[in-house]
Amino acid sequence: MKAAERAHLLRLAVLVAIALIGLAGARLFGWSGVEHSLPYVLVASALLCFGLYMAVYGIDKFEARLHWRIVLIAVTVGVLCKYLIIFLAAYMATSNWEYAVLGMSVAQIDPLSVAALQGDPRMNPRTKTVLNMWASFDDPMTALATPFILGLSASFANQAFADGTKWTDALIDLAPFALALLVVGLVALRRRMHDMRGTRGLMHKLDDSEKAKGTVASVVGAISAPLRLYSIAALIGWFVRPEWLGKGRRAELLTNTALYGATFLLGILLAGGVDWKGGLVLGAATYASQIIVAWLVMWSASRMGKEGSATRSFSARDTWHLALAQQNGITAIVLALNLEPFIDGAVAAVSLAIVVANLLNFACNWAFDRLEARRA
Repeated sequence: MKAAERAHLLRLAVLVAIALIGLAGARLFGWSGVEHSLPYVLVASALLCFGLYMAVYGIDKFEARLHWRIVLIAVTVGVLCKYLIIFLAAYMATSNWEYAVLGMSVAQIDPLSVAALQGDPRMNPRTKTVLNMWASFDDPMTALATPFILGLSASFANQAFADGTKWTDALIDLAPFALALLVVGLVALRRRMHDMRGTRGLMHKLDDSEKAKGTVASVVGAISAPLRLYSIAALIGWFVRPEWLGKGRRAELLTNTALYGATFLLGILLAGGVDWKGGLVLGAATYASQIIVAWLVMWSASRMGKEGSATRSFSARDTWHLALAQQNGITAIVLALNLEPFIDGAVAAVSLAIVVANLLNFACNWAFDRLEARRA
């Protein structure tokens, strides 16, 4: 077993162990219902804001401009396609509207796990750069889109699903909204959208259309303020980059501390059990969606590029490394923590999905490396 493979398994084992410690503490001390307390909400929101800041902080602006075509497609059409694939698979298996939200919470690639691959000789430097850009940009995209999807899904749950409308009709209705929201999230990362007028306008429209639905209105009202806070955190990460944070391994240390804290909190919420069916489907669909979307993104980017451009030089082997790179970590965890007060069982499903996606990452990359070694 290679050093990178051992490090991958060790990292996953540490996170599972920390979650089990949190679970043991909840069982031992009788911690229950913490997700509805003010300290929990403050800590979960702070963790998400910090995670968004660090994700955007880690973006190399020069590399982002160099590979802008791939990044643009990956965080708009790519994220949307991954989300729809995950939601479709999870809803078909469970018939629960909650997976319309949980699908977005696991659609991103964990930038911490990607950063750990920088010393891995399997990928060439350019492939690592593209993967790093992809992981860094889709973190804020999914975090900004999740509250929107939460409000829209609550609306569909009250209006469409409860009235017996087919899930295919609901999915078709939801798709254009999801695309619009992803584009809004992308534009919010640019300077000219610092006032967030477009986002506020969309939220006001959603509020007006749901006045007759008390539950939906309360959900939208509860998420509108945090959404603006998350947007600000992402923008600060783009513009405010103190030198002291970049020295040594301070940024990595702080991010890992937040990851372990979030994992411990996640473990506490697992006292109610694990959603085995939903978690397995979410994890498998998440990993499969990356394989499909990576090929779509690279093909689309090559069509957009000029003849002889850097985009066209990515080989099938490079694309396979991107396709098999799906990992979930801190963003999926903190999004689940923030969704738990609204969706009972969000942590129960997402926690298992994270483990499943990371195990599939290990198994598929192990198999791909052995196959490549035989061909060599």
